[in-house]
Amino acid sequence: GRNVILLILVTAMTLWLGFGTAPLMLSSQTLWKYPFQRAYIGLYHNITEPDWFPDFEGDVKGEYEFDYLASMLQGTGHYSVYFETDEETVKRYNEDFSKQAKYSFELSQYESGSIYDGSIPELDKKRAGNEYIELDLYLGKHYGDVSFGDIPEGMGNVTVYVLDSNLDFDKPHTSAVFIDSEKNTVFLSRLG
Repeated sequence: GRNVILLILVTAMTLWLGFGTAPLMLSSQTLWKYPFQRAYIGLYHNITEPDWFPDFEGDVKGEYEFDYLASMLQGTGHYSVYFETDEETVKRYNEDFSKQAKYSFELSQYESGSIYDGSIPELDKKRAGNEYIELDLYLGKHYGDVSFGDIPEGMGNVTVYVLDSNLDFDKPHTSAVFIDSEKNTVFLSRLG
């Protein structure tokens, strides 16, 4: 009697704790898992797959990586997908996202900070009026860490399409697409 009830309660608690808590981070290099991971993350009120994400699954032709980190307390999370594809797909992505982009530039301009130096007048104008303006991007492990100057070689050919950004250095929200036309890679990135 009592042992059965206790066993049922312990099992129920284990299931609730195991499936009832939001995922803090997920990372995967297995494409078939993505729809399940997207659905799981979508159950919680945190960062979910952005509406602007294309249906990319058929475009993956090589390396693939999904990376998710929930926003917690003061930490800004991210939702991103990196993949290798073919020349034709890269051309299509460049065409589509160049039309949607609020700002576009080469990654090397971002690394050197020259996007605030005349190449995007709107950012210059906003920055002149507010020194706290910042275009924060989630670059993922494939592009190194700009803030520490830790950029892998050969990243100058990467075009960045910024779809939207609140330009807030404290609680950034930025959607961007990175396309390397030479290496045929695409990185879909949502910060915050």
